Parts: sequence; C-alpha cells; structure tokens
Amino acid sequence: VEWGTISSLSVTMLAYSYQQNVFPIYSELKNKSNAEYQSVSLRGLPLTASIYFLVGTICTLMFGATLQSSVLLNIGEVRHSDDEN
Repeated sequence: VEWGTISSLSVTMLAYSYQQNVFPIYSELKNKSNAEYQSVSLRGLPLTASIYFLVGTICTLMFGATLQSSVLLNIGEVRHSDDEN
C-alpha cells in the first residue's frame, strides 16, 4: 500500500465524518435556509481548522523532533515516564 492511498483514505473518511453532522446542524438553525447553513458552515470550518492548527503547533513545540505520527503516542510515553518517577 502506498502512502498516497493511505492519505487519500484519511481525507475521504474525514469528509464523510463531517457529512453526518449536516442534518443535525441544519435542524438546530433558527432560520432554516441554505444561505443560513452556508453562513454557519463558512464560520465553523475555519474555526475547526484553527483548532487543528493550534493543537498541531502546541504538540510540535512540546515534543519537537521526538513528535511521533500520533501525538497520543508521545503523551502516553510522557505519562508513563511520570508514573515511574
């Protein structure tokens, strides 16, 4: 399996995970219209991207060159080393 295949699979899964939220978000709108949903979506997606970017930046600053592909692995290592002390 090539890296491009794995990468495209994760992007596709992320896209579908967002789609399951469309109807619940739309049903919660006070003014149920396509324009209102588009407005909410255009505000929410950059907010989400900003949070991802912020978390990525903080993790890079915390772990530097030892940052693994999943930050959860780094957090687990730090937590277990704290338990040993």
